[in-house]
Amino acid sequence: MKNIKNMPWIAFLGADGSGKSTIIDALTDHLDKLGIEVSYHHWRPVISDNKQAGSPASDPHAKPRRGVLVSTARLFILIGVWWVSYVRDLSPLRKRGKFIIFDRFYADLLVDSRRYRYGGSRLLASCLFRLMPKPSLVILLDAEAEVLYHRKPEVELHKLKQIVADYRKYIASIPHGVLINSNQNVDKVISDVVRKVESVLP
Repeated sequence: MKNIKNMPWIAFLGADGSGKSTIIDALTDHLDKLGIEVSYHHWRPVISDNKQAGSPASDPHAKPRRGVLVSTARLFILIGVWWVSYVRDLSPLRKRGKFIIFDRFYADLLVDSRRYRYGGSRLLASCLFRLMPKPSLVILLDAEAEVLYHRKPEVELHKLKQIVADYRKYIASIPHGVLINSNQNVDKVISDVVRKVESVLP
């Protein structure tokens, strides 16, 4: 592995069916060829390279939202987990030359709160997330809702349309956000992602 200090960390967002797993696998292979080790995480930090840890549910909207008090308590727990893990684990990994990849991260709750059964204040979550450690790059793999629904009909189409719209609004609102059309040839998507990621490598 190259002795590179202060490696970036990036996060992928996108509705189910956008191809995150395929693109992350391809990016990981590319970074491996460059001699860069990857630490993979899903949604929140888990210091493990087991890609199955925290894998997404097959029916993400099956369960109802939690109440406001429980949701708010779990929000603060989530923030605590992130900060402890970032200071104790993720930041040292970056300094040792590991490239951090997240498939979804805390901001995903703002777009698809139903997936996380969050029934609390979106404004509160948004304000608190501004105080969180920020990814070097957030990549949204984007496609029309009808395309995503054809690939993975796990969420009702009208809900999926709103999720797609909210992802686009979120990625346009952050300075380190990039939207990539995932309804292209997969090699083109991989090429677009690799180019963006290489732009943040030290």
